[in-house]
Amino acid sequence: MREGEHINTRRCLLIGQELISGPTALYPPQTLDDSGWLEPDLRITLFWPGWRKIESIIVYADDTMNRENDFLDPMIRHCVWDRKNDWSGKNAWPSVEISIGF
Repeated sequence: MREGEHINTRRCLLIGQELISGPTALYPPQTLDDSGWLEPDLRITLFWPGWRKIESIIVYADDTMNRENDFLDPMIRHCVWDRKNDWSGKNAWPSVEISIGF
């Protein structure tokens, strides 16, 4: 593997890990809610044999302080990272698929 490919592989793996970890908070547009946010309440990470594939499932819920009603709907984030595609150093971006549901 050439040096450029090694750097690209490292970059892909670092970015992929951040995408699997997911954001620590989600803020809706101000038109929907001007003071609320969602935080992860449940996180499940699955590592397939040989770490060739990693899946992350995160459930986000309203953690707005001093709120008694009008809570934001919970959200689920499913992320799949097929790492074996990124070990060659040819990908500029990790092979990550992210799905979001309400």
